[in-house]
Amino acid sequence: MRRGEEAAQKVGQDIAQQLVTDYMQTASKADVGQVAQNAIGEADQAFRAAAKGAYKAVDNLTGGALVDLRPAKLEAQRLLDEVSKGVQNPQAFPLIKAVTEKQDFVPFETAQIIRSDLLSIGRNVTDVIPGKQKTFGGSIAGQVDKSMENAARELGPEALDAWRTANDLWKQGKETFNDAAIKAVINKDPETAYAAIVRNPASIRHVREIVKPEVWQTIQSQFLKDMVNNATDLNGTINGEKWLNQIRAQRNKEVFQGMVPDKEMAQRIEDVARTVMLTQKGNEAGGFKMVTSVGRSGFLPEAYAIYSI
Repeated sequence: MRRGEEAAQKVGQDIAQQLVTDYMQTASKADVGQVAQNAIGEADQAFRAAAKGAYKAVDNLTGGALVDLRPAKLEAQRLLDEVSKGVQNPQAFPLIKAVTEKQDFVPFETAQIIRSDLLSIGRNVTDVIPGKQKTFGGSIAGQVDKSMENAARELGPEALDAWRTANDLWKQGKETFNDAAIKAVINKDPETAYAAIVRNPASIRHVREIVKPEVWQTIQSQFLKDMVNNATDLNGTINGEKWLNQIRAQRNKEVFQGMVPDKEMAQRIEDVARTVMLTQKGNEAGGFKMVTSVGRSGFLPEAYAIYSI
C-alpha cells in the first residue's frame, strides 16, 4: 500500500474512532424516544411550576381573593343548560360543571389553575360529541382570563405588571408544549417519538430548545449512529460515499444543520465521511469496518470500533 493511502486510512481510522467515542454512545431509538418524552414532560412541569409561582406572586401583592369568577360561572351554567336541552347529559361535562361550584371570588393562583384545566379539556377528555367540551372549555376560560385582567387592572400598575409577567410566562409554556411538533413527540410510542423529532427542521428546533443539553446530545447521538448504520453493509463495512451522500441529502432538507448546529462538529463529521470515501476510492480493496465487542448479530451495537481493512 502506498504511503499516502496508509496515511489517509490512519487519519480516517483515528477520527472515526474518536467520533464514535464522542457522539455515538446510545442504546436504541425507543430508549432515546423515551428519554426525549421524559425530558419534555419534565420541562412542561417546570414551566407550570414557574407560572404557578408567578401567579402566587400576584396574590402576595393583593393579599386576598380578588378574581371574580361569576362571569365564568354564568357562562358554564349557560352551556350546561344548552347541553341539557339536547341529547347529552350535563354530567358528561365534569370540568364544566365544577366551575359552577367554585367560589365567586378566588386568588389569582386558583383562577389560573381553573383556566389551565379548562383549556386542557380537548387533550384529556373524550367527547361524546367531538370538540364540544373543548369549545365549552375555551369559552369559559376566556371569561376567567378577562376577570383576571380586570382584577389586576383595578389593583393598580404594580399588580397589573405582575399579572402580565405571569400571564406571558404561562402563554409561553402553553404555546411551547401545545405546539403540533411537540405533541407529535409526546403522544406517540417512544420509537415513533424519536422519528417524529428528526422528521423536519421545525420539530428538531422545538425539541432542541426545550430539552437539556445532555438530553439533546443523546438524541443527536442516535441520529449520527443511524447515518453510519445506514451507510454500513451487512458485513459491517462503512461505505464512505453513502455516508457522505446522506449528509448532503440531510443538508438539503436542513435536517443535518438542525441536528448538528455546531458548525465545527458538523464539518468534522463530514470530513470523516469524506476521508473514508476517498480512502475507499483510492484503495478498492480497502475500507472501514464497523464491529462491536458485544457481537449481537441482528442488533445495532451499543458501541463501535472502526478499523481499516
